[in-house]
Formats: sequence, C-alpha cells, structure tokens
Amino acid sequence: MKQIFFLQFLLPMFFFGGTPTAAWKLKSQKGNIKIYTRTTTKSDIKEVRITTQIEGDLDDLLTLLDDVASFKSWLYRCTESKVLKTVAEGEYYYYNLTDFPFPLSDRDMVIHSKTWKVPGSNMVKTHSKAYTKDDLYKEQAGIVRIKILEYSWTFTPLDNGMIDIDYEIFSDPGGALPSWVINMAVSKGPMETMLHLKKEMNRRYNK
Repeated sequence: MKQIFFLQFLLPMFFFGGTPTAAWKLKSQKGNIKIYTRTTTKSDIKEVRITTQIEGDLDDLLTLLDDVASFKSWLYRCTESKVLKTVAEGEYYYYNLTDFPFPLSDRDMVIHSKTWKVPGSNMVKTHSKAYTKDDLYKEQAGIVRIKILEYSWTFTPLDNGMIDIDYEIFSDPGGALPSWVINMAVSKGPMETMLHLKKEMNRRYNK
C-alpha cells in the first residue's frame, strides 16, 4: 500500500480535541473544494474539515502523496519534508518544516502516520498524530515545534473517475499566536494546497 503523507497547511494544523460543541459551518468554497470549521470543547481553536473531489486514479494520488521530496512544489509554504523512520508498510514518521510569514517564527513537526485500506470497501484511510519526543529530529533554535496535531483522511474512488476526499484536522501551531488569529486564517492554506495538489495531479497523471 502506498504511504499517505500529511497535506500540511500554513496556520490550520488541527487536533481532534473532544466532542464538538457546534455543527460544521462552511468557511469558504472554491469550485468543489469546501472548507468547514466547528468549535470543540477543549480549545478555542476551531477544528477544520475539507471536502473535495480530484480526477484520477487512487493509486496515482497515493504515489504523488508518497513523493516526499516533491512536497515543496505543491504544499503551501512547505520548505522541507523528509521521511525519518519507516516502521512497516503504511506506518512511518516524517518531518515537515513550514515557512511562516515575517515576523512569525517558522514551524516544524514530526508526524507518526498509519494508513490502511478499509476491509470490504475500496476506501483508504489514514490517521496521524504529532510525535512529541525529541529522538527522531531534535528541536531547532528559532523554530517552533508543533506538538498538538491530529488528523484523518478518507479517500474513496468513484465510478465517474473522481476520488472523493474527506479530511478532518485540528492543531495548535504553538508560539504566541492567539486563537482568534489562527481561526481567521484557517481557510487560506488548505485552499491553496488543494488547488496546487489538483494541478500537480493533472500535470503528472491526467495528461
């Protein structure tokens, strides 16, 4: 099974933190990309859900997401990304560095991710969480390490040649950013990343 890597966004990096206190609300939309937010009981930072469809074959999409070296060509503000440790097929740790706009400090993270095919279906799921120990990649001076992060993906190939994508994520990017600033910015990074992902998918496989 192909590995699935985290589509990392600028500010909206989110952690599943408790029972939601509100229904999903549409935050922004462009084409068939819809971004929703909702509040949770454990944080003032909002949880985010992204739904869309991408044209192509699921194996091709997984191959693209497995190409860690190419992350910075389509991930919003990603400047470095690499696999740190492979545990087994579909389970791994990886590192991501994100360029935050001045005067904010850049953010990095180490992620533990597991991916599997849902038995009896054609769906692929992944669950990932921030790895908080310092043994795989030590924290660097001047860079804020994100330690609160959890996300899940569901990929479902459709009969019309499209792939249905449902992504839920929540995190605290750390540092001195207030929650209201984070909540204001939750839609820009995901939208840009999804648009670039579709372009990269078309460039590679849908010629």
